[in-house]
Amino acid sequence: MPLTREQELRCAELLRQLTYPTKTTELFEAILNRVVTSAFELAVLRPTGNVLCPEVLLIWRKDKHFKGWHMPGTMILGDNSLEDVFTRLVDREIGLSLERPPRFVHRFFTPKGTGPGDNPRGTEIGLLHLSYVVPKAFAEEPRQGDFFLLTHIPKDTLEHHKRMIMYLESELRDSKYKPHR
Repeated sequence: MPLTREQELRCAELLRQLTYPTKTTELFEAILNRVVTSAFELAVLRPTGNVLCPEVLLIWRKDKHFKGWHMPGTMILGDNSLEDVFTRLVDREIGLSLERPPRFVHRFFTPKGTGPGDNPRGTEIGLLHLSYVVPKAFAEEPRQGDFFLLTHIPKDTLEHHKRMIMYLESELRDSKYKPHR
C-alpha cells in the first residue's frame, strides 16, 4: 500500500536525522532496496617477484546475503569524500600502510537479484580502486583476510568480485598499474 503524503513527509523528516551506521540492519537494508548504491571497492595488492601477478587481499564474508571471499569494500555515504571512505576502509578492515591516494580502475554495475553475480541487497555501482601495500609493510599481516595470487583466487570468491579481479588482471597485463616506487 502506498504511503500517504503525511507519511512520506514524516519519513523524509526521519531520514534527514539518520546517522550511519544505523542501529538496525532492517533500516539500512530497506534503504538499499530502494536506491542504487555506490560501493568503494579496493583491490589491495602486494607485489611478488612477478610484476604481472601480485597478491590480492581477500576477506571472508558470511552473512545472510553473501558467503565467500571478497575484496575490502564499503558503501559511499552522502557526506563522505572518497578520501574519507578510503581511510575508513583501511582503518576498519585492512590495517596496512597503503599507497595514497588509491587509483581508480573501473566502475561495475551489479544488479539486484539472487543469481550468480547479483547483489541480493539491491542494485549497486561498484567503484573499483587499487592501492599497493607500501614496501615497509610487506611483512605485516592485514587486520582481516589473506593474500592470494591474483591468478589463483579461491573458487568461493563472490562472483561480482571475480569479475572485478579478472578485469584488474587484464589491466595489469597491459601494464597500466604498477606500484609507485
